[in-house]
Amino acid sequence: VGQTELEIMNVADFVSVVLVPESGDSIQGMKAGLLEIADLFVVNKADRPGADAFKNELEASLNLVATHEEQVLVHAISATTGSGVAELVSLFENARTKSDWKKERVSAARLQSEARALLREDYEREIDLKASQVDSPTDLIKLFN
Repeated sequence: VGQTELEIMNVADFVSVVLVPESGDSIQGMKAGLLEIADLFVVNKADRPGADAFKNELEASLNLVATHEEQVLVHAISATTGSGVAELVSLFENARTKSDWKKERVSAARLQSEARALLREDYEREIDLKASQVDSPTDLIKLFN
């Protein structure tokens, strides 16, 4: 996850991050920002070996970061066994019906962040188009003149 992906927190009402038990070694790297933006972590494929240990490690890491006003949940699911799926749907539904997210949606900071993300996307599309037209050193020179 890079800086661009972390900007999702500025344009989404609810951020869930889905991980698999094999992600265990990457938790240290996630502390660079991912742990702080998620409202919910989902441990998918919870029927795999090491899933419980991974869930516990993730919860411990979240307790160390503890920047959220509310406790960030870590929920385990398995499509193979069906375990935790109904509860996950309930968690999403509860987040959707929560009353305070609408106020956050129209805050100046949120709108400015969303505008930045949309502008960045437009500029990147324009850059990609111009770069795709460069086939020679002469084209490169023309691009900057």
